[in-house]
Amino acid sequence: MNHPTRTLWITGSLLLAALSVGCGSSSNAADAGSAPDTGVDAGPPDTGAPDTGVDAGPPDTGVDAGAPDSGPLDSGSPDSGSPDSGSADSGSADSGPHQERPMRVAYVDYTEAGRARLWVQRPDGGDRRQVHFTGILDDVPDQDPHVPTVTDDHIRGVHRLAWSPDGVHLALVLSTAADQSEVVVLDVDAGGGAVVSANGQYVMPALDWSADGRQIAYVMSTLPRIGGLELCVTDATAHRWRRVTTGANLRGLAVQLRFVPDASAVLVSRVEDQGTSAPWDWHQTLLRIDAATGARPTLETLFTGRIDAMSRDLGAVYTVRNRPEGGHKLFARSASGSAESLLLDDAVFSSAAATPHDRALLITNDARAAGSTDNAWQYRVLRLPDAATRVDVPPSVERVAVWVDPAS
Repeated sequence: MNHPTRTLWITGSLLLAALSVGCGSSSNAADAGSAPDTGVDAGPPDTGAPDTGVDAGPPDTGVDAGAPDSGPLDSGSPDSGSPDSGSADSGSADSGPHQERPMRVAYVDYTEAGRARLWVQRPDGGDRRQVHFTGILDDVPDQDPHVPTVTDDHIRGVHRLAWSPDGVHLALVLSTAADQSEVVVLDVDAGGGAVVSANGQYVMPALDWSADGRQIAYVMSTLPRIGGLELCVTDATAHRWRRVTTGANLRGLAVQLRFVPDASAVLVSRVEDQGTSAPWDWHQTLLRIDAATGARPTLETLFTGRIDAMSRDLGAVYTVRNRPEGGHKLFARSASGSAESLLLDDAVFSSAAATPHDRALLITNDARAAGSTDNAWQYRVLRLPDAATRVDVPPSVERVAVWVDPAS
């Protein structure tokens, strides 16, 4: 694939503004603060990484408006305890990755030097260990040779985490340079991993695995100024990605994704607009996109509120709306119906995120002390309708993913 010459399109300040607007956490004056892990953040400041040869300003434009596919789509961890009313099971550790693990937690923090570190643990914080970015293979064709390789020392920011359905692999959207991001899959138990997307574009902070663990869906820019956001799918084993849509206009960084059960289609949320008066709620459309052709044949439903998650079977779409007095409400509604259920109504509730289990959500609450401007968050897994498990991670952490066994 022939890449056009890399061009400076936006300044660093404009890029920061673009990445800060339209993220999944509400960005208006009524919100109680930006929820973590719902948009690409600016990340920690660069601490003197060597020049990468990649422009520090704009998103790469190396894929043109009609970017060809990059290749055909080739056809122990410790027991986390059963999720209960709030405490994790204290049973003995598993001896290998194939034994049952009802829950696993992954999160990212940053060193004083601004480098990202990945950790896995039990929900109660036990058996915490760091996962290193070593032995990361990149055999994707036509990669940008100027982008630094994926190592502990090169990672500038991690923007999204997603567990595979079996709880063994973790997909991440991360950056090793100032104007790009890419998808990397790690084997959390055995070590090692691979780059599975183009490395010279912007990948939005949304990921989903197919139910069989063979494919990963994400949205990637194909135009300047983080434009031309298109659905892409990667074969997780072959490390080959393909562009599914052209001209899909998946505007907004608040996009969320979910494969349907047989992976024949991907559910995609698209931001339409935001209310101009209180409570300033988003309006988003839920699209059903054919994973093979990019067609949208059957579903295009409008929702009021920010779509934070959806079930594979379309039985529940989870939307977040603002409370005028502060905080947010969480609603569930089927994609085909109009009746909705109120699941949460809380002054500290901030956002929800999908897990591999269709009826389990990662809930984020604002835990800032009164008057504090420092971000602080509390996490819990909500097993619908009302069972909850607390997730103990440092309050400053903003990138968290929880594996809940889909069969449990």
